[in-house]
Amino acid sequence: MKKIKIDMDKCTGCRTCEVICSLTHDQGTINPRKSCIRVFKDDEEGVNFPLIAQSPNRIEYVKAPTLIINGKNCNVFQFWSLFKPSDLECNFCTNCVKWCVTGALTLVEE
Repeated sequence: MKKIKIDMDKCTGCRTCEVICSLTHDQGTINPRKSCIRVFKDDEEGVNFPLIAQSPNRIEYVKAPTLIINGKNCNVFQFWSLFKPSDLECNFCTNCVKWCVTGALTLVEE
């Protein structure tokens, strides 16, 4: 089974993955809202975390991504509801991995 491994320490928040995903899957247009990957930024903490519209067992993080929001610990997977429309789902074309210049996204096979 293919998985995408995400290393948040390497993510710079450039959003190239969002652009290439929307170009690939939205008929050649750049529209990050139609991307199956989103990079959420916490500027106060200096953290960027990519989130992919796919089931958690197909996504692997190098470190367990727990964020502190309003003083509460939050798991990154709680943010899936931010994907709209809800029919977006990653098909593992791996273009985001290929175009990630920092190596924050890698494809692993299990």
